[in-house]
Amino acid sequence: MKLSPSFETALTLFQQGQLGQAAQICQETLETSPQNAEAMHLLGLIDFQQGQAPQAADWIAKALETDPQNPFYHGNLASVLRSLGQYEEALKHARKALKKQENSPELHNNIGSMYQEAGQPGKARQHFREAQRLKPNFADAWYNQALLEIRQGQTEVALNCLEKLLKFAPDYAEAWFQRGLLLQTSEKKEQALHSYQHCYQLQPQHFQSICNAGVLLQALGRPVDAFHHYQKALEIHPQYAQAAYNLGTLFEEMGEFEKALPSYEAALRFDPGFVQAALNLSKVLLELNLPDKTRDLLEQVVSALPEQLDAWILLGNAWEALLEPSKAAEAYQMALKQAPHHLGARYNLAYLAQEQNQVETALQGYAEVLKDDPEFVQAHYNTGFLKLLKGEFTEGWEEYEWRWRMPGMHLFEQGQTPFWRGENLNKKHLHLVAEQGFGDTLQFVRYLPLLTAQGAQVSMSCQAEIKTLLEASLPEIELHALNSPIPPADYCLPLLSLPRVMQTQRETIPAQIPYLKAPESKTQTLSASGLKVGLVWSSGFRNEKILYQVYQKKSLRLEQFQELLGLSGASFYSLQKGVEQAEIEPLQAKFPQLHDLATSIHDFADTAAWMNCLDLIISVDTATAHLAGALGKPTWVLLPFSADWRWLQNRSDSPWYPSMRLFRQEAPGNWQGVLSELQSALKQKLATGAFEK
Repeated sequence: MKLSPSFETALTLFQQGQLGQAAQICQETLETSPQNAEAMHLLGLIDFQQGQAPQAADWIAKALETDPQNPFYHGNLASVLRSLGQYEEALKHARKALKKQENSPELHNNIGSMYQEAGQPGKARQHFREAQRLKPNFADAWYNQALLEIRQGQTEVALNCLEKLLKFAPDYAEAWFQRGLLLQTSEKKEQALHSYQHCYQLQPQHFQSICNAGVLLQALGRPVDAFHHYQKALEIHPQYAQAAYNLGTLFEEMGEFEKALPSYEAALRFDPGFVQAALNLSKVLLELNLPDKTRDLLEQVVSALPEQLDAWILLGNAWEALLEPSKAAEAYQMALKQAPHHLGARYNLAYLAQEQNQVETALQGYAEVLKDDPEFVQAHYNTGFLKLLKGEFTEGWEEYEWRWRMPGMHLFEQGQTPFWRGENLNKKHLHLVAEQGFGDTLQFVRYLPLLTAQGAQVSMSCQAEIKTLLEASLPEIELHALNSPIPPADYCLPLLSLPRVMQTQRETIPAQIPYLKAPESKTQTLSASGLKVGLVWSSGFRNEKILYQVYQKKSLRLEQFQELLGLSGASFYSLQKGVEQAEIEPLQAKFPQLHDLATSIHDFADTAAWMNCLDLIISVDTATAHLAGALGKPTWVLLPFSADWRWLQNRSDSPWYPSMRLFRQEAPGNWQGVLSELQSALKQKLATGAFEK
């Protein structure tokens, strides 16, 4: 049928994108020719392009009333109805179009897409294959079949479709993208990366492929390249939640929690329903010691998604950090309601019991966890902790060896040197390596003279801050820097494995004191009269989550000692190092008998020299307490309710340090009772004028 000149003009304008002018000509045509099917059809196409699908369907349906056999009208109406989700009606019109155009690959491809969206994959596949038969290089048909196979879980078939497509259409960017997704899912990282790179080279604004390439670069150990890819994706799409989230994972993986925080916050801002971003943000907030913010965020998550197990677990962690064990237990129980065998929740409940000094309950909990997962490292380690706490040293030392598989613990490189397992050491060289904190080294170097007494040549890698002290105390021991390669030796061993190998029991703890002494070259004097008391009130601030929680549990503030500082007849000398030194000056005007020695302390030898001038050391559980005990000085140690294993249970003395007296919390976080008992003991000492521990 020959088109009128005016309609040809309208069609040309439509093809040029000048939709308004084209629509005007169509309307004018219909005014003079109300049954003009071409004008109605074109108005339908114009409305469809302008996003007005219902009006488009009406116009094309009217065109079909005038020309009911027109295959183009049926085909286009099918497309419009498909966009409206009316698949059955769409397919009805598509089949009518197909009767007139049986050999149209485009129509078969469109019908295949409709069947796919209607949930009929078998019929969809038939039409895609027919489109490919009619037109072997029909890229869209191969691509659509690939998408179909992906949804059906037929990964290899989908990949094969994409490979065929890319042979004759190497510039098909979305095919490269889908290929990348499939290969990434199959852990073929390098090939997937290559596909994504092809995609964004063809389409530089394809932010998903750029972001996914970043994920692979991160997995392949190329964090800088990954960072640049995430940044590029965000430049293209500034509110792309996945890129912001991935940037957060990159920073978190690198331990840069302060940088991960705003990335996860941005991901949640861009997509408030992004649950994994909320969970990762919660973990970072906990790492940054912001448990109150963690709690607030997770309470929103579990309120909206009560079935979210990980959120309940993290909420429990937050309540633990906020020293609210009962609320933490409630959160873990909520997780167990949904997953009764969830090992993480069961472990956490056992750990809560441990922190509440419910030792038998905790041990039973760990045993049940280990029954289901014999390789659960933390459960083994804490079982060892509690066995040692109970004085059951044989089992305790064995389980304590699991410490080397704990997060953050790294066993030294022993090379070809075997571990000592109790062999005769006469004329043998044993090299020991200090581990964990200063206090651990100070406590367990007591074993070194026992080894030399067996005829062993003993050397040790130790912390620089302790080296001068050990040189003066144990001159027969050859000392090395802690992180240097171990020297040639017959055997080697981590320092805290000595009690296990030497089969130490509670009754056989080597407790001959003093076993350390200050170098004579560092001798100090104090001229004050009366009782001279050294004071350490904090275990030392740490930013890391676990160490911060330990710091919170063990530490006080100096202002809490004001009643003690006000006792007449005593002078107090701070041995406190670190940021807590700032607490001294504000109190010195009120308590002139409070002195700061820390400015002259550079290592443990300096601390030991000052301790020799003191009558009593009062300390929380930190390295200073171990040093004072090793020097044989009268030492009073303030312990939290759930104390470290080395202080055992329910006793005020220590088999490790005969000159030590222990003051224990009667409830978690309750230092007031400890300070009252401490003050009474010091008053008694001042009243008698004679010191006994």
